[in-house]
Amino acid sequence: MSAVYVLQREGNNSEYPNLAAARAAVNKTIVHPEKLTMSKAEHAAAKK
Repeated sequence: MSAVYVLQREGNNSEYPNLAAARAAVNKTIVHPEKLTMSKAEHAAAKK
């Protein structure tokens, strides 16, 4: 028995060999060049 996972998005179908690959495609990690949160040291410096 074999299974293929199909992701349908905006009219496009993408096939993945396993569930982990399909989930990874859905839950793509968004990488931003800027930091979204300040570090503890940056918080301390901002309070001064």
